[in-house]
Amino acid sequence: MQLDSSRAKQIADNRKKLKPIIKTIILCGCQELALRGTNDSGPLTLNSIEPVYNDGNFRALLRMRLSCGDKDLIEHIEGQSLNAMYISPIIQNNIIQICGKMIQEQIVSRINKSKYFSILMDETTDISRIEQLSLCVRYIDSNEQNGNPVYIMREDFLQFVQVHSTTGNDLATVMLECLEELKIDCTYLVGQGYDGAAAMSGSFKGVQAIIREKHPAALYVHCSAHSLNLALAHCCNVQSVRNCIGTIKSVAIFIKMSAKRTDILQNKIKEHAPDNKWKKLTTMCETRWVENHDGLIRFTEIFKPIVETLEELQVVKDIETSSKATQLHHAIMTSDFIISMLTATTLFAYTLPLCRILQTVNIDLFSATEHVDTVLS
Repeated sequence: MQLDSSRAKQIADNRKKLKPIIKTIILCGCQELALRGTNDSGPLTLNSIEPVYNDGNFRALLRMRLSCGDKDLIEHIEGQSLNAMYISPIIQNNIIQICGKMIQEQIVSRINKSKYFSILMDETTDISRIEQLSLCVRYIDSNEQNGNPVYIMREDFLQFVQVHSTTGNDLATVMLECLEELKIDCTYLVGQGYDGAAAMSGSFKGVQAIIREKHPAALYVHCSAHSLNLALAHCCNVQSVRNCIGTIKSVAIFIKMSAKRTDILQNKIKEHAPDNKWKKLTTMCETRWVENHDGLIRFTEIFKPIVETLEELQVVKDIETSSKATQLHHAIMTSDFIISMLTATTLFAYTLPLCRILQTVNIDLFSATEHVDTVLS
């Protein structure tokens, strides 16, 4: 009994000492702060001198806790040897993985409690050129508030899964295996949401077809925001609009490439549109046409300062700058460009709110239909 009591006390003391470390890691995660710096090794003592190098947010926050008199952390630092501080990168990773596992278990618990759910999935290649599958779920979370039931539509990320084949059959197999491993009951799978790629949407060998063979209730819905994005992309393939957007990109890149040109534009904006919130140009996105709306609006609202900026750059001594400014000035002063710019800006003014609404978590079919009808009318 005495040994059990002593062991229980030791466990409680160790947990108390680890709490400041765990809370610091959770804080960094909640605030999306990178934990590590240039060099985050070495001892951490009560008399630690500020390092000459950046040793990361994690160690900096621990030093702050020590300086503020965190008794549990002070006791831990004073009473442990250097190889038992539990602040190494390996321990940090272990704690992060445990936190991720606990969050995942909470999500799975809510899904199984809700029963019916839909799966959202997309495949992408990360910066290290590794093919990864992103799995998300959409379901209704029910709670009670003041004795009354409250229903909340939720979309939660489940996990990334590395894949070695992107065929419909292999992707569907990986998805079902992941759901089974997480102990999510696919009997209640009632929806699938993917993009329109053949591997995903194919009627015979696509992921949606394979999933429906095993779970007939899982209705496939092509992402509406993605469909709208594709429609806008096709609209912008009209020659005049395509040339207009290309010219806007060229002007934005030309001005942003030089600090001097940017300063000239900012001075022109202060002179002609001092109350305008736009102070610089932004580049246009190749695929996400919804992001182009801000670029078009920005270009339209500061059109006069842009014109005068290019006019001023036409007379500079640098031949290359002068020639490019003359070329761009001529391009944006044509009636074809101006009409296309105003037409595209007006069109995007209708579609941008719709695209953003379609991507909200709590949108439902009836609300989506109403917003689409509003845009069409």
